[in-house]
Amino acid sequence: MKPISAFALICVLLLTAWCVTCPSWADQSVTLLQGACTITVPDGWQSIDTVGDEGAVLQPPDPRTWPVEVMLWPIPEGGAQTAGAAAAAHEAVIRRVYPYTRRDSSAFTADGGKRGMQVVGEVETASGRAVTCLFIAFADASHYCVIGTFSLPDRADATMADYLQPVAHSLRLGDEGREAPPIARPTITDPSPAVVSPSHQPPVQPRHDPTAVVSPADPHSAPMQVFGDDSLQLGDAGRETPPTARPTVTDPPPAVVSSSHQPPVQPHHDPTAVVSTPDPHSAPLLLLGDDFLQLHAPAGWQLDRSDGRWIVHPSGVQSHAMGVLIWPLVCDESDTTAADVARAALEQWQPSRGQSFQFRSGGDDATVSFTGTITAPAGSLQLVGACTTDRQSALLTAMYLPTDHAEADRVKMLQMLVGTRIEPLQFTRPRPEGEYYRWRPPGLPEFSVPIPQGWMARGQVERKHDRWAVSIEATDFSPARRYISWKQPLSPLFRQLSDLLVSMGYRPTDHYSPQPGQPYYTLLGRPQSPEQFIQEYWNRHTQLSLTDAAIVRSDSPPELADLLLTDDAQSIYAIVEGASVLGPRHNHYLISIGSTPEEGLHVWQAVVLEAAGLAGDRLSSVQALEQMVAGAAFDDGYTPDPALEKMVRAARQAIGALPVHSDRSSGLVSVYSPLSLLNADGAERWQPPADAFARWQDALQTGHLGSTPRDIPFVLDTQQ
Repeated sequence: MKPISAFALICVLLLTAWCVTCPSWADQSVTLLQGACTITVPDGWQSIDTVGDEGAVLQPPDPRTWPVEVMLWPIPEGGAQTAGAAAAAHEAVIRRVYPYTRRDSSAFTADGGKRGMQVVGEVETASGRAVTCLFIAFADASHYCVIGTFSLPDRADATMADYLQPVAHSLRLGDEGREAPPIARPTITDPSPAVVSPSHQPPVQPRHDPTAVVSPADPHSAPMQVFGDDSLQLGDAGRETPPTARPTVTDPPPAVVSSSHQPPVQPHHDPTAVVSTPDPHSAPLLLLGDDFLQLHAPAGWQLDRSDGRWIVHPSGVQSHAMGVLIWPLVCDESDTTAADVARAALEQWQPSRGQSFQFRSGGDDATVSFTGTITAPAGSLQLVGACTTDRQSALLTAMYLPTDHAEADRVKMLQMLVGTRIEPLQFTRPRPEGEYYRWRPPGLPEFSVPIPQGWMARGQVERKHDRWAVSIEATDFSPARRYISWKQPLSPLFRQLSDLLVSMGYRPTDHYSPQPGQPYYTLLGRPQSPEQFIQEYWNRHTQLSLTDAAIVRSDSPPELADLLLTDDAQSIYAIVEGASVLGPRHNHYLISIGSTPEEGLHVWQAVVLEAAGLAGDRLSSVQALEQMVAGAAFDDGYTPDPALEKMVRAARQAIGALPVHSDRSSGLVSVYSPLSLLNADGAERWQPPADAFARWQDALQTGHLGSTPRDIPFVLDTQQ
């Protein structure tokens, strides 16, 4: 009878497991477009959230990978109902965020028979590192659909096979019985601009940076081109535009797009055309630009757009030795001078941060010239610039070069600045208080927090193993990729990595449970200080990991005293700056570390409140974090657990240490770049200030940044 009993027990266990897991199988799908689109979520994956009815974010089991996003948007009027058109429209949006090059494309067929196009491209981030862009595009009678992700170049094939294709194979879109038109690959001339539906949000931005950094333009683009539509004014006033070239485009025809969007990059001019310039050495300057900016640059120079700034510099070994900086800015504060704006902006740019500059007014508060020394990879360089304001719009322009620079280099950069043309920028201002929705954690719907409109929140507030834990995070999926989190404490808790565990094969950050069914811990030696915790752990485990990170501020304000109520708690407010796959970041951390006596001597914990954003957008994420924690509330009539209520009060007290309204601690006004907040449907419009380049015209004629020799010269006497 014993063998029969054992067999029966096994059957019961298998049946029980099937009953438990079967409902989860039924839930392993995402339905969009009111049922017209269905995606199967692979086993072990998480559906992080849906974005309305036209998008979803899926996270593979490996947390080091980028998530896979599913995006749908209506086909614009006149748009082709082909996968190739969907791919072209998606690439148009990618190009508005990164330098992008398609590397390969091929046909793809989902399990249900839907035909698509599989595309492998390459984007370059602000710090110069190449990241592979992978997506599969589809189309039905009314919508384009793209399933996409990113990977490191050496992981592209595995990512396509292991993550992207399994999701795409499961796609059910529209009428599966209707065969999509074949992917067209004609040779066409003078392509019409591709157009993107207003509902098409920018593609997924890299979420994790397993290595680090990137920026330059396509290394294969030898001669410089000019981009933009025919309505843009190019070159100097009155100068004739070079004749329109009619290049041969071989793959595939661009999609037609809504007129409410800026058209993607399209060549409108002969890339080899030489522009007549007043260069005394007769070196030809070629037209160079993007959707919003055009200027003349020497052959071999490239344009980078990063962190709200344009930088034009030579390619190759001289890339850091000289260049031109063009920086549109907005300052919401009244009674602000151009000098105030310039000082605040220069403190946000890494090479000029902490440096001293000489400022000279142009006779009013709307114009200022400045000069000084910056620190660059090429060494100390001279920076000479000007800033002009017009109400809340401002433009900072500058050139940087060695103090022993050649006269021809100075003249070339002057010509570049004099001939610069910038289009107005449509953008969305950082959200003021009030533009929030209330998000409720699924485990405690009686509790809610305010989240900025357009941000996606996820997390949980729950009691596990007799302990409350708050874990809420929200992400802005714009190019700025702002991020806030409230983790009180971090879960799982931490456990010291003992020699015994090391001998058993465990390594730092592995998960470990002493016994089956007991809570598991993250194995990590307790740091000596919160600063060490940031440098050795948190910078790598925040949502967008940082490299070359530095703590630029660290103090222990009294507002953090109650984050952890243990005798050995250590708490700091830290500001960290570092590089990421999206460019320089500026992160604010409220952190407390301490023991957990109830869990034993080897267990410790950490609380983290975080606001992260681009270096040039310092306060919008801080304001979002302050609003989320300060606005946390329990529903009327609900009586919360006193322990949870105490935790929420401690977090509210802690955010009092944040500089929510402006960076007055440094004496600087708050400025930000509209380039970081571009939105074709945005209500705000940045206009280049009138005569913003007039001082550079004077300098081209006089050798001084102004109309008289008393103004700042280009070559400083370094002995003074």
